Formats: sequence, C-alpha cells, structure tokens
Amino acid sequence: MKEETKFYLGYDIGGTKIAACLGKSDGTIIASERIPNFERNPREVMNDMVSCGKKLMADAKLSPQKISAIGIGAP
Repeated sequence: MKEETKFYLGYDIGGTKIAACLGKSDGTIIASERIPNFERNPREVMNDMVSCGKKLMADAKLSPQKISAIGIGAP
C-alpha cells in the first residue's frame, strides 16, 4: 500500500532574509520564497511569515489541513 504524501512548511530566519519553502515527504520542494529581514520588529516578521506560508499553500492549491508540520530555524 502506498503511503500518503505529507506536506511541510519550512522557514529559515536569517539576519537579512527569511527563506520559506513548501515541501513533500519525499524531499521534493514544491515552492519557495524569500522575505527581506533587515532591522524589522518581530511582529512584522511573524505577519510576513504567515502571509508567505498562505501564499505558498495557495499557489500549490493545498489547504492548511494538508500541512503535517512546520519547521523554523533561527539563530
């Protein structure tokens, strides 16, 4: 029996940019975006991360219920 594909959102928060991606359980990256991140307050950053995640899901025609996990890497 074939295992169901799982989807994941990932964020890498850096000093000058935030990289975001939407991937599948087999390691395939479906979509990615970059968000500028220089001298910003945390609330702005969080709002942009949420908006970016929603855009990645919409572009892939995935509902939030299809996301198995979200990973965030930060210094």
